Amino acid sequence: MTEKSRAETICSLAKEEIKDKHVCHVGCGSGEITQEISKYAKKITAIEIVQDKAELAKNKDYYCDAKVIHGDAIEYFSLMNESPETFYLWAGWKPKEQGMQWWIENIVKFF
Repeated sequence: MTEKSRAETICSLAKEEIKDKHVCHVGCGSGEITQEISKYAKKITAIEIVQDKAELAKNKDYYCDAKVIHGDAIEYFSLMNESPETFYLWAGWKPKEQGMQWWIENIVKFF
């Protein structure tokens, strides 16, 4: 499965959840899935900790208002003035070696 077809599959399954919402895409990589999310969302905040990938994502064209940030999502959330309505987390990454449950608990505490 290509990255584009994977992105299309993910978004087709989640389109009702992300439609016309502010979506936070944590671990956006180079932006392929973010680009597909942008077809449905009204706004995206995409965060990527790997600088090279964040730069690739910043240079993509999106279908809605999209902001790509290079940095740590937890640090960014603590400074946010606006809460996204929906999150998309890349589940393959285990932050700080503590797994997805740690991530979810730390995101939830900000909202």
